[in-house]
Amino acid sequence: MTAATSHHARMALRRAADRARMAPSIHNTQPWRMEIDGDALVLSLDPERLVPAIDPHARQSWISCGCALFNARASLAGEDTGYRISRFPEGENSLVFARLEVLGALDLDEDERAARGTLREIAATIPLRRTNRTRFTEDEISTGFLARLSAAALVEGAILTAVHREEHREVVARLTRRADARQFGNPAFRAELRNWSTDDPDRPDGVPAIAVPKVDGSTVDEIPLRDFDSHGHGRLPADVHSTRHQTMMLLGTDGDSRSDWLRAGEALEHVFLEIARFGYATSPIMQALELPETRSEFRRELGLNFYPQFLFRIGRAGATAPVPRRDLQDFLHEDHLTGH
Repeated sequence: MTAATSHHARMALRRAADRARMAPSIHNTQPWRMEIDGDALVLSLDPERLVPAIDPHARQSWISCGCALFNARASLAGEDTGYRISRFPEGENSLVFARLEVLGALDLDEDERAARGTLREIAATIPLRRTNRTRFTEDEISTGFLARLSAAALVEGAILTAVHREEHREVVARLTRRADARQFGNPAFRAELRNWSTDDPDRPDGVPAIAVPKVDGSTVDEIPLRDFDSHGHGRLPADVHSTRHQTMMLLGTDGDSRSDWLRAGEALEHVFLEIARFGYATSPIMQALELPETRSEFRRELGLNFYPQFLFRIGRAGATAPVPRRDLQDFLHEDHLTGH
């Protein structure tokens, strides 16, 4: 590449890293490191930002990394810039989960430009996506829109299905309550949750008080959301009214390896951005999928032929504030390029 092209590549990669940092992650741990190496962005899992009591196999952390990877991909694809992607370029046991190499400007035909225009629209939604833990309306979501979301997941190699049947909704409610109670009975779990909950407005990670409902004992949800109000400073209304009658979506994969978890994250973020693009809100319901025994029971009782990776509710809700993100310089390294 020429010097001018290389400069363009570096700027595109910095924009991709900036978009990647806005990805959702388990308890806003932001478990990634990035490096611009020549004309490539190298993305790695940061082992110092794991939550072993909550996520002992780091499955959700890898899913989080997949979300960041999709944002980086969407950012690059939204420009007239070609790139090559390698997932786990050093093998699946490595912490390096992707390498995105810029190839230069592309001569695109009309269909390719339309496809990239769609990705550009998706990328523009990245700053607008939120995890919303407020009360959702009971509005029915059209089957056409749910099919659109399933198609987005399929493009990324994952399966997305709505939890329709009443007996399956009852299973979700029962297993979520059981897992939630068991987790909060674990002192290590509670300590880790406290560590990643914060009322410090200057902290750039963790789940802030502005993003969680106040827990005052006044309401009991049929399907409990995670109680992040460990410091008693939750600023959202206590009445979440999370029930089995709301629309719940389950994302899964054919396998259950690191590669599958990464793909699940890419699919999840693609779906989340489509949801945000059309003005809907989401929040996770993950307790039953975090404990091995309830996850296995979940899979068996719902008769799944795939591995459940992420469960969330979707609906209409009031706007919530964005949660903090680390600055680029906190996780992006460019020493190799700049010589500093």
